[in-house]
Order: sequence, then C-alpha cells, then structure tokens
Amino acid sequence: MDRKPLLSEVRAFHGMPTLFINGEPDTGLMHWNRRPEPEDIAVFRDSGIHLVSFMGTLAIRKAPDIPASYRDGLLPLPELTEDFLDRTLAMLEETDPAIKVLVRFRITPPEWWREEHPADMIRTYRIASRSFADEPHAAVSSSAWRETVREAIEKTVEYLEAEWPHRVLGYHPGLACCAENAYAWGNCIADFSAPQLAAFRKWLERGYGTVERLNASWHTELSSFDEAEFPAPEIYLAGSFADARVLLDPEKERHAVDFMRFNSEMMADAVVFQAKTVKNTLRKLGRTKICGAFYGYVNLPSSQADYFCSGHNAHKAVLEEPDIDFLCAPVGYSARQTGGVSAPQLLPASAAAHGKLYYAEEDTRFHPAKEERECVSGSEPQTASLLYRTFFDSWRAGGTIWWMDLFGRGWYRDPWFKKPLSFCAAFARGHLENRVSTAQIAVFFSDRSVAWERMTLLALSGSLVEQQIAEIASCGAPFDLFRLEDIPLLAEQGRLTQYRLVLFLNAHDVPPALRACMKEKLFRDGRTVVFFAASGIMDGKVASAENMFDLTGIRTTVAPSRNCLLTESFLEGRRIVFGWPRCTDPCIVSALPDPDAEILGWYVHGTLANEPGKTSGGSLVTKKFPSWRSVWCASPGLPEAWIAHFAREAGAHIWSACGDQVFSARDWFGFAAKSSGPHGIRLPEKCTVRDAFTEEVIARDADFLTVPANRGDFRLFLMQGE
Repeated sequence: MDRKPLLSEVRAFHGMPTLFINGEPDTGLMHWNRRPEPEDIAVFRDSGIHLVSFMGTLAIRKAPDIPASYRDGLLPLPELTEDFLDRTLAMLEETDPAIKVLVRFRITPPEWWREEHPADMIRTYRIASRSFADEPHAAVSSSAWRETVREAIEKTVEYLEAEWPHRVLGYHPGLACCAENAYAWGNCIADFSAPQLAAFRKWLERGYGTVERLNASWHTELSSFDEAEFPAPEIYLAGSFADARVLLDPEKERHAVDFMRFNSEMMADAVVFQAKTVKNTLRKLGRTKICGAFYGYVNLPSSQADYFCSGHNAHKAVLEEPDIDFLCAPVGYSARQTGGVSAPQLLPASAAAHGKLYYAEEDTRFHPAKEERECVSGSEPQTASLLYRTFFDSWRAGGTIWWMDLFGRGWYRDPWFKKPLSFCAAFARGHLENRVSTAQIAVFFSDRSVAWERMTLLALSGSLVEQQIAEIASCGAPFDLFRLEDIPLLAEQGRLTQYRLVLFLNAHDVPPALRACMKEKLFRDGRTVVFFAASGIMDGKVASAENMFDLTGIRTTVAPSRNCLLTESFLEGRRIVFGWPRCTDPCIVSALPDPDAEILGWYVHGTLANEPGKTSGGSLVTKKFPSWRSVWCASPGLPEAWIAHFAREAGAHIWSACGDQVFSARDWFGFAAKSSGPHGIRLPEKCTVRDAFTEEVIARDADFLTVPANRGDFRLFLMQGE
C-alpha cells in the first residue's frame, strides 16, 4: 500500500477558497461521526463521499500506563490513545480504501490535572443562580495548561504522521468547552478565574500604556494596573423588565466593555495557539495538511448568553491567522424545522474574503433520529428537502458541509441516504468551478459592537441578529453575510460592487476611520443601506444621536424608555406591525426637522415618542441622497416584505414573492418553500429551465415560472441561456 503522506491545503480555485488534496481540488464533503462504525462509513462511501471526521479527547496522562479520567458534562468520548487511533483508522481504511480522515481533538483536562491545578480552572458566573461556579475546563489564559496542551498535540500529531500519514487529511483541535472554543455554553458569563485576571491586567497595560489613560477611560483612581479588577457580572444583566437598558454606558461602564473584548481576544488567541501548535508540528515533519477551528459564532439563539459571553467576538485574529485553513460552525439552530430557513452561525462571506474555507456542520436530527428531542423530520421526503436546503445554503455561500451523526447512533446508516447524498456529491463535483456569489444583498454583523450590549431580559441584541437573519433569508433572494469591520478589505478586493441592498444588523460602535471608509466606498452607486436600532450611536468613545446622524444621515433623538419597540407600517395598502412589545433604553425616534426624510412607520405605543415640533413618532424612516438611499429602522425584525420592497427599489433581483428562501449561482437556483400552493419565480433573464432532480425541461425562453410546492419542499433548477 502506498503510504505517501497526504498533502492537503486550502487555496483559491475560481475565486473561492477550496480544499485541495494532493494538488487536486476537492468538494470537501464529509461525514462526521462521534463513534464511526463500518455501517456508517459504507453509506457515504457508496455515495461518493470519502472524507470522514471523528472526535476523541486528547490523551493527557500523568503516567503512560495510568488511564485518564475526564469530566466535562457531555457524553463521554474515547481517549485518543495510540491503540484507539490505530483501531479506528484501520477500520476506516478497511471499510473504504479511498478514505481520508480529519482528526478532531477535544482538549479538556483530566481529573489528575484539575486536582494539581485547581486555580487554573475556568470560573464562570451562572445567570440563573447569580453565583460563580468552577467549570471542568482549564482557563485559556493558563500558561500551565497551554504547555500541557502543546505537548499533547505534538505527541498525537507526530504519532499519526508516523503511522497514518496516507490517511490523515488534517486536524481540528478544540481548546475549551465542547471542543468548540467557548468558555461555557448555557447562560454563563465569561471567565473570572485567577489566570484570566492576571491576563486581563496585562491586556489593559498593553492597550492603555499608562495607568493615567486607564483611569481617564474608567473614571477610576488606580495607582497601577495590578489594582484593576473584574467588573461585577451584574452590570451585564437586567434585574427586571423595568430595567430596559440594552447598551452599556460609555461614561460609567467602559471597564465592562473592555472585559468583554478581552475575553473574546483571549479565546481567539487560544484558537490561534492550538492551530499554530498543530502547524508547527507538521512543519517540523515536513508535512502540509489543513487545520481548522470552531470560531466566529454570531447567529446564536437570542435568548441565551452564549451570544455575548462565549468569547467569539474577536474575529480579526482568527481570520488573519495563516495557520487556520477553515472555519466551521453548526447551521443555525432555531429554524431548522420544515418551512424554516437555513442560516449560518458564522460569517461565510468574510471567511472567504480572508481565504478561509467555510465548513457548515449539519447536525440536524432527521427522521432516523425520531427518539431525539430536536428531531424535525417525520419522513424521507421531509428529510430530503431539509438536507438539500442546508447543503445548497452552504454551497451557495462558497462553503462545503459535513453531515454529522452527533451522538454516533447510526442516524445515516439507512441505505435510503445514498440517493440524496449521491446527488449532493455529484452536484458539488459538477459545480466546483462555479461558487462565486451572485447575491445582490449584503448583510453586516459587527463583532466590535457586541461588547457594548447587555444581556437584558428582552434579548434585543439577539433579535437584531438571529430573528432578523430569518427575515432576510425569507425575502426571496440570496444574501452574503459579512463582518462589518472587514469593509475596508472588501473594498480593496472589489467585493462591494455587486450589492444593491446592504443591511447593518448591530452597528452600534463604528469608529471614525471605518465610518469614512463606509461613506466613501459603500454609500454610493444608488445603493440602499438599512440601519437598525442604535446604528452608529457609539463612535468608539461616546454615545449620542449626533453620532447616529453622522452615519445614517437621518435625524433621531432619544425618547423616554417607556415607549415599546413595536412599529406599524403600511406597505402596498396593508398595515404591517413588527418589533418588540417591550420597552428598551435607549428608545430612539426620528427627530424634526429633517428635510427630505420620509416616514414609513411609526411607534404603535408612541405617546412618549411623539413630541410636537421635536419628534414625529417615526420608527421606520428613509431619506434619499444624491448617490444612495438611507433607511433607518428602530424596531428589530423588519419583515421580509419590507426587505424585498427595498431590494427591488434598489435594483436587486427578487426571485420569489412568497416568503421562500432562495439559493442561486450563475447557472442554477433553488428554493425552500414557505407555503403550499403555486410559487411564482421570476428569472433574471430569459433562459431554458431544467428540473435538476428529474432532468426534465420545464420551460424554454422563459423569464417567469409557476412552480407547485408544499411547505418545506425544496426545488432545484438548472438554467441555460438562450
């Protein structure tokens, strides 16, 4: 058998980051299984998918002959001992002679290490009990833990490269909880451990330089950086529904903003550390193989603290790290049901702009997982539509996917899966050269701005992201999801020119240099730009309505917070109400006078938002400028009907007016139906249309189709110009 080491890398192919294996481009399609068995591998092998990933806990033993004991609150995992690795890879090789393996490490401390280093463990603040709790994971800032991890990674990589170089495709390490690089999941606030405090003080000294500058920012009287302390966790929390503040106060709570940014930067540094450890080991061995990470989760459930506190909001260091080849995240959790939408948790378009391959993790519970609480499919047809929806969402975004049997329970052993998986594999191979986005809608998320947000009972911040993305996904056209702070890079790459409609989800904090770039490079060419809530209210230092006006061009002011965020609007003669039925602070309302501003929506409960001569009660406002159009929306959850309306007026193509989620590329399009009945589909130009599943020609020289579909159905078509 040829034991020549695999060579794997991610490099550009027809304009998009692509997996290359031994110099040849590959689709990257993969099966992931916690406990792979021959029956699992055979289904994917027979479907033409020969990449697999499995996971185990990195072997960290006090002595070679003493088994390690792990406790991390999740299902137990095998230890990646030499014997286990040999048995697993031998089974995989025997089952599929063409198989290539991505080895995933969970890196968590065993019992003996925790007992010897009790002060080095993560200490979170649990929101439910309002108390601190020690977690069974080491602080990412612990130097003792990093040295232990470095040695264990080196040893494992060296062994695999000595014994299985021809099978190992690459490595996927995870340094903290759930192997997904987070401090803790489940409504906990960050890390308040002793190593983290020491690292926080060093971070402050690097950032501020002098204690005088720190005191000026924090409004304190510290004599040295060693006196700096953690902020009280309660600062981030709403005590009751009467506490309506959704943003931190730059005058009184800058220390809390700094702490959140520090926590994310430390987690990003840990992600970079683990990737560098893998790649440095490979370089010493003369090997070139891929390494990736879970990082950059932004589209998380809005009712959980994970959005704020997982440490996922320092994207720059990870995106710019050359030793990280791919980024991955599960697909969005909250709308996986039939008739829902597929949406990424990270920012695929920014990953691509930085040369990173996007891997979507599909761990949806399909019909073989009927005993699982989150199973969303009751039949084979439903599973097929859901499977296609996620695959084409990730493929359209220039990424790829692994289908995950999360608990290793045989979810994909049914031979029925060969048909949809084979179709995806064949489609991916046939369209590997055509993955550049054709979307005309761009959506921007600001990781910088998250540090200003509070974890209120209203979860306003989550509604600006998770729930708003669900509306955007239903507007009848594809969209690209970017990091706001990447706009200068995107302008340099020429990536902004294709977009007609731009939406900023949470642009609270936009520093002066970034504002200038946005005004010069983005607010032009007849584009429509939609701003939500307190967009631009911070300029990096202070909060004000003037800062908002500088960014949006629309005059606003702050109203008493007793006013709730429900907006009534009128579109094509119909009244549409949307937003939050609760008070928030700041409550922002359009101000008078504002020449040329047109009010499209008003607060439903606007007693305190409508002050004659000063305000108009406006909460959805538009204003046209010579080269662009500004739209400001105070309420989250702007409905897809308004999004599609603004897109059409800006010149973007809307494929469906039925609320469908649409995916498209240069020569194909598909949609996931939101409703049952006939669906009218407008094509960008006249063409011949073929059903991709049946290969039947359904229209010639057509620019409009009527397609029957039931709620949740996925339809896919190929287009050929006349």
